[in-house]
Amino acid sequence: MTYLKSSIFFILALAISGCGGKKETTNMTLVLGGVINSIVGQDGGTMIYGRQLSGGNQSFAIKLPFNQDLELPNGQWNFSAVSWDGDGSGYQLEGTTRCGVTVSELLGGEQSVNLVLSTGGCASQFFGDDQSKESTFEPKKFEPVSCAKVDSKDKRIDKTECPNSVAQSFKVELIQKGLGGQYFPGITSRCIAETTVVTAELDHGANLRIPMFLPTGSDNAIIKLTAYEDTVCTQSPQVTTITQPLAGAGSRPIDLDSDGVFNKMYFYNSPCEGFAGTQATPFVGGSDRYICTDSQVATYMTANPSMQYRLGTNLDFTTLSPFTGPIVNSAFTGSFDGQGFTIKNISFNTPTIGSVGLFMSINGTVRNLKLENVSFVSASNSFNNFGALAGIALNGVTIDNVSVSNVSMDLVGGSGPTNFGGMIGYYNSPSTPGAIRNVVVNNANFQLTGHKKIGGLIGFVDGAQTFVENAQVHGISIDNDNTGGGRVGGAIGEANNGAKLRNILVDGLALGATATIGGGPADRIGGVVGMLGDGSFLKFSKAQGYINSSTNNVGGVVGHAEILTSGAVSIEDSISEVSPIRGIDRVGGILGFGTSSTANIISIIRSRHLGPTLLQGLIECDDFCGGLVGDLAGTATHEIKKSWAKNSLVKTVGASPTRSAGFVSKADNILIDQCFAEVDVSNNNIATLSAGLLASATTAATISDSYFIGDINNAADRGLIMANGFNATLARLYAIGTADKGDYALGTPTSVLNVYSDISVTNGSSTQTSVANIKTGSLLTNFTAAVWTDLTGAGDGQFKTHVSYEPYKRFAARSLGTYFDPFVILTPAGWNSIGDESYFMGAHFKLGLDLDFDSITFKPISSIANQFFGTIDGNGRVIKNIIVSETSTSQPLGLVRRMNTLSNSDARNPGIFNLTLLNVDFESDENVGAFVGVASDDTTNVNFGSYAIRLEKLRLFNSMVSHIGANNMSAGGIAAVLNLNNGQTQVKDIIVSGSTIDSTSVVSATSGLGGVIGKVLGTGTNPSSKGRFESVISANNNINTSTIVPAGGVFGLLDSTKLEFNKIISNNTISANTDVGGVVGRIDNGIISEAYAKGSVSGTTNVGGFVGQMSAVGNEIKGSYSTAAVNGTTFVAGFAGKTNGVGKIANSWSAPSSLVGSAFEGTGDNPAAATKPLVYVGLADDGFANTTFVSDADLKNPANLGVYFNAVDPFLSVSGTYPRPYFEVFPQYFLD
Repeated sequence: MTYLKSSIFFILALAISGCGGKKETTNMTLVLGGVINSIVGQDGGTMIYGRQLSGGNQSFAIKLPFNQDLELPNGQWNFSAVSWDGDGSGYQLEGTTRCGVTVSELLGGEQSVNLVLSTGGCASQFFGDDQSKESTFEPKKFEPVSCAKVDSKDKRIDKTECPNSVAQSFKVELIQKGLGGQYFPGITSRCIAETTVVTAELDHGANLRIPMFLPTGSDNAIIKLTAYEDTVCTQSPQVTTITQPLAGAGSRPIDLDSDGVFNKMYFYNSPCEGFAGTQATPFVGGSDRYICTDSQVATYMTANPSMQYRLGTNLDFTTLSPFTGPIVNSAFTGSFDGQGFTIKNISFNTPTIGSVGLFMSINGTVRNLKLENVSFVSASNSFNNFGALAGIALNGVTIDNVSVSNVSMDLVGGSGPTNFGGMIGYYNSPSTPGAIRNVVVNNANFQLTGHKKIGGLIGFVDGAQTFVENAQVHGISIDNDNTGGGRVGGAIGEANNGAKLRNILVDGLALGATATIGGGPADRIGGVVGMLGDGSFLKFSKAQGYINSSTNNVGGVVGHAEILTSGAVSIEDSISEVSPIRGIDRVGGILGFGTSSTANIISIIRSRHLGPTLLQGLIECDDFCGGLVGDLAGTATHEIKKSWAKNSLVKTVGASPTRSAGFVSKADNILIDQCFAEVDVSNNNIATLSAGLLASATTAATISDSYFIGDINNAADRGLIMANGFNATLARLYAIGTADKGDYALGTPTSVLNVYSDISVTNGSSTQTSVANIKTGSLLTNFTAAVWTDLTGAGDGQFKTHVSYEPYKRFAARSLGTYFDPFVILTPAGWNSIGDESYFMGAHFKLGLDLDFDSITFKPISSIANQFFGTIDGNGRVIKNIIVSETSTSQPLGLVRRMNTLSNSDARNPGIFNLTLLNVDFESDENVGAFVGVASDDTTNVNFGSYAIRLEKLRLFNSMVSHIGANNMSAGGIAAVLNLNNGQTQVKDIIVSGSTIDSTSVVSATSGLGGVIGKVLGTGTNPSSKGRFESVISANNNINTSTIVPAGGVFGLLDSTKLEFNKIISNNTISANTDVGGVVGRIDNGIISEAYAKGSVSGTTNVGGFVGQMSAVGNEIKGSYSTAAVNGTTFVAGFAGKTNGVGKIANSWSAPSSLVGSAFEGTGDNPAAATKPLVYVGLADDGFANTTFVSDADLKNPANLGVYFNAVDPFLSVSGTYPRPYFEVFPQYFLD
């Protein structure tokens, strides 16, 4: 083998083994040459790369000298070489850099391949994009940037937030790789120390030049970067291998920035992997201190509780445990970002003070943290406020994205200590808004004696500015004796004084796991909340499991709701699947006991207790047992609406029970409206009063539009509706089952109107009728049509049920309709039940099966009056065979008619995602899109994107979207109109294919017809960060209209600076009239980058292969191309029909496949000036300013990339082909 020689021409002879003369392999000589007479020799090293282009996918990377044989299979190969002169000192990878690239066909036998090395040879895209190179085409100097921080959610580096980390020196290596995939040490730079220690940049004076290799179609490691904590490359090395520099792909998070004079490679340089992170004082990166050891938490954070901290690694507290008090033993007012890391094995044994947890108290921010294996043990505890994360959370606290797993408390206390939670003991925020949200407790086990206010998540939530949102407790076991005073909840022991609880899920509930929870004063036991007090509300909650209690006031969701001073208390949209529920007195499926000493009411709305699916549930007590509520007391008229109890046995086991009921056992004053109970009521001993809906009301009761189905036995006075009808107003009711009387057993109601009972039941004053009449709905005329309907054969059984919320009942049987517990759609009828019912508009839906509307009429979701702000997760499913044709509805048309945003903490980017539509046909004289008619967001960037819109991973295949009639409206494959302004809005990963989007109406030019979006608007002030519209494909579609309306393969009309539009593919047949373009018909405002148009575009006026018309200053298209065939009459061109002298086209090219009519190759007029203006090929120069006419060969020559396109171009070029965006060459980066 002959190696590189130091002479005017560098010659390398690579002897390639012939393997016994096999014809499928090649013996070759590779010659490196070039006039390099300004230096003595290439002393900085040489790397040679080979990649098979045909016949296989092998590759290699070798350094010189190379003393092994290579056997290359035949086929087309790309050979590249890069060499450095050593900067006059023999420094590896430094100095003037020379490159060469060639493509050769290996045919077998002896063969030579010539490579010319020069600085200009580095212009090849293999050695990086233009932005990563000097004007000489050499790579820019390489400068690592050591970042202490990565984003805790996506584990990526944000270059705008890159605090300095521990690295002070580094080495770079270009790795060798054999044909078999094995790696070898390559060329390694000298040790380079940074100049300025306090900055993240490892700035230096070396002439280090590393090519930022473009993706090669493989994931082979190319570059190895090793960072050290000292200045001499010895201490605590951290290695990052880089596979795709431009794509940010490597063994650690990386990000390349070539905007300036350096190629800055941002890399995650953990402060916790070496010496610097282990000191008593945490490493300081920017404004943050990085916690790397358990002692830093216990000692430094205690002494400095107001600073900003980030956890830099997982911590194990085994060696420091057990603790006798909080670990951070001072009031924490700073911020602590766990960055997704875990702290585990914390034990507290016989605490000597109160407020015990990782933190004593938090009056700051804690987020992105996991805790595991936390235990509390004391044989004699008298202290309050225990929680794994903190004993106390105070005014204005923020706790976000925190989880606790395996937390246990084994405590004995004799004086009633309070506030014990799996995460927080006491949360108090009376005046400054605070929030505990997106939190999870897994596997909590409490064995407590003499304690109270106990919750799987929080012991006590107290104050008008307390918010608990999106909380989950999975597996909570609590045993408590009868001496503590109770207030025990699966999630929260007590919530009072205006507490706001929303979206709370408890499963694996075991209250009274080894024995019944003690009686006496230890009452108020709830599956979610033990006690809910003054002015507090609970919305969207769910409990699953069981409660065994020997206490009073026990409920499947809330044990006791109590109003002592002011403020109404409400329980809304809550589910209890708790069974059995056992207690002494006042036990209910949702609420055990409700009391009010003021005029403020307790309300229960759209809530239900459900027994097991296949078995009958059990609610059992001595007295006052109710399928939904045990007892409601007070002078206020409490309300229960649109709620139900189903599939359970309500059973009294006391010696002398007084009341029991399938719904509410007793109330002083009550309104029950649009409710039902399908349960049985049983009494071990003869009860005084027992009924289906309400046993008795002390003062007054109104029961309307409700029903009961079930049997009542062993009671002195039994009524299917009421036992004692005294002071009751009964209207539009029915009952079926076994009891003494159909409506009431004794007492005289104030009013009875349209009350029906089974003819087999002894008559009270209700009208007896046959069950068949009730089932068939023949009584409908006697009921209120707005409330009741005949749903024979639909819903849960063949009975007349409530039209106003029957759809809710179908979906809501066992789901909350929240982000983590969505309503599941299983049938077309289920979808049609949603409509524009207001209680569904903010809900979250998920498809459980494909939906086929071939034999059922489709009903869209929402309306202008009731707009949708929830989410639809298609779950990868398909909806197909929809046909809808509408006129004169004054409503937009689509799966969702009208989508808007609302300040709703659970609506995390309302929208539609992960869904395919197949063979659908939407036709309307209003705005029409297959997925959504009109969608709007808001400029406010708060509440986890709840003011933003998300349309992602949507597919439309073989479908039709048509606008008809004379209204001034738009049509689009995905949406007709998007009015988008929010920096968090995302429209991403969209495909429309094989479909027709057309308009047969006479509409104004202010509308739009687009393969994806008809019209995109944006108004108001630009947000600080723009939303994203990216990774969109519109292919093999027909976009047709004969009317004067902007029409494009993706957009009809684009008038928005609020989104960034990039990575767009359009390949369609477009036939329209005016403002017609392959990607967009007309741009009034907006910027498009990295897009291309193919197919054909035809029209009359303002017709372009990419854009029909650009109408305003600030419009820009960059990094894009068009090869579409174009046909038109006036202002017709291969790329842009009409720019009006204001549209800017930069770093783009046009090579129309054909031109018909009065068409130009590039633009139809003079566009605005650009640094690198549009390049076009054709038969002749169009003669317009700010465009560049070139030959076909010139555009296909890779050497001209830097001539025609500036540093921000996205193109890759291979000899003999036109430049293409990198995502077209490497589709794996299309969604990146």
